[in-house]
Amino acid sequence: MAQQSFRNMQRGMQFMEGEQYNYALQEFGRAAAENPNSPLPHVFLGSALYWSGKVDEAMAEYNLALKFDPKNNQAHQLMGIAYAWKGDGDKALASFMTAAQYAPQLPDIQMNIGSIYEAMNEYGRALIHFRKAVALSPRHPLYNFQLGVLYTRLGRDEDAVDSLKAAISAFPEYEDAMLELGAAYERLGKPKDALGLYKKAVRVKPRDSVARFRYARLLTLMNKNDDAAEVVKDAFSLLPNKQGEGLALTVAYSGMPSQSSDDRKESEPKTPVDALKHNLEKIPSDQRIKVTAELMYVPKPKLEKKEDRSERTKKSSLKNALGKTLNQQGAMAIRREFVMAPTNDAERGEQIRQLVSELEKSIKQAPPDTDMKMALNMETQSDDSNPRPSSSMEASSGGRVTFDPRAVGNDMGLWVVGKAWVDLINEVLPDFAKDTGDSSSSARLLVAGLGHIILGEPDKALSFFEKIKSGPDMDGRHLGAAVAWVESGGEDRAVTECEKALKANPKSAVAAENLKWLKMPPAKDDKKK
Repeated sequence: MAQQSFRNMQRGMQFMEGEQYNYALQEFGRAAAENPNSPLPHVFLGSALYWSGKVDEAMAEYNLALKFDPKNNQAHQLMGIAYAWKGDGDKALASFMTAAQYAPQLPDIQMNIGSIYEAMNEYGRALIHFRKAVALSPRHPLYNFQLGVLYTRLGRDEDAVDSLKAAISAFPEYEDAMLELGAAYERLGKPKDALGLYKKAVRVKPRDSVARFRYARLLTLMNKNDDAAEVVKDAFSLLPNKQGEGLALTVAYSGMPSQSSDDRKESEPKTPVDALKHNLEKIPSDQRIKVTAELMYVPKPKLEKKEDRSERTKKSSLKNALGKTLNQQGAMAIRREFVMAPTNDAERGEQIRQLVSELEKSIKQAPPDTDMKMALNMETQSDDSNPRPSSSMEASSGGRVTFDPRAVGNDMGLWVVGKAWVDLINEVLPDFAKDTGDSSSSARLLVAGLGHIILGEPDKALSFFEKIKSGPDMDGRHLGAAVAWVESGGEDRAVTECEKALKANPKSAVAAENLKWLKMPPAKDDKKK
């Protein structure tokens, strides 16, 4: 029986690697039935349940594994990940700590502990565990990247440079690390070094609008306005709502279109989660669906009173050394993935209900004094096929296109929590936008507008684009305005702007492609059943 259980686990792992979790569940379930007192099949079964979106059932399997082997570090760590997924940082930390007691040599456990401490703004403790992870696996690109990003939070940019360079050395195409390293070089007064990294980041991931923003902004500061304008114009690409038979969506960080309730149809979704639910219900239940939710908690600006000075002196020596950095906490990002296995109509309805419930719970768990922004991405596949290419679509108003600020995929996997890329915009946009007035170059106006578009602020973006009255960048003005109107739910206005962009520059490939997507027939709301 043990040998058969082992063979079932081998087959289950093959299905896990192919993300065919429903088949993996069957194999691990058989393995657990054939060898019920062994912890390993329960660990694997729990993992498959977790990736199928059945987190509570997964935790039950981890508990069974721990019943048979209380010192099983893998079960403790997976339990910690499940707790963190559910938003319970304290229990997640306790599970990770227990795992570390039984396997102190495993770097991923140390990294998970550090991630929880970082989410709690316990940066000193997070640093200890991130360093341990890197010491245990010095060439691991993700560990070096996480350590480098934490150093930037602590204001230790020189240390950040060393860690981020180590990450890129281990993984030369690590675009996220290039972007963070460029920002660190800027803070250290090395703009030429930063410029080279931003240029490479844009080459590696052309659809990363955050990288384009940082690159173009720095070009304008070096008075290379023509180059900056061209970098920005290519950032204004829209993505279609449909590709082949697969359906994918992104709800932009701007949330819902800026329309009053009187202007919206009764059937239209009212929140990003409603938009997701609306689109999930349109997908045939015999298709597998993968949903990725990125939640960003952005601290609200705070004014510090002078009388708080005496209180600050009571802080630990570490926090005193950090000074201003700790008072300007960065945004935190949490990524969650949900997988819905092919099923029948009734079970699919329950899958959707559970997913929506979890997302609404996450929204309510936003820390105090923060604004929460959300991005949702969905892709589908038939049960017997490979995942279809994931494009994006605006779901919040049933539109045909959307603007995805970071259509870059995921290089190295994700931990439970981490620094939000929105910080790379917030770090420089306020001062840059403040210094960009009516008489500024059109390149500066385009860059400032792009920054606000990325943050989901279309009205502010339009205010910059509309200041461009003439000249060779009129196509950029209209392209940017088109994206702003898409974010605002006005696709008809976006069509007009793209047509103006094409008239201003008949060779604009971005304008031509955007028009193609905008003029597609809208997706039907009826289910393909």
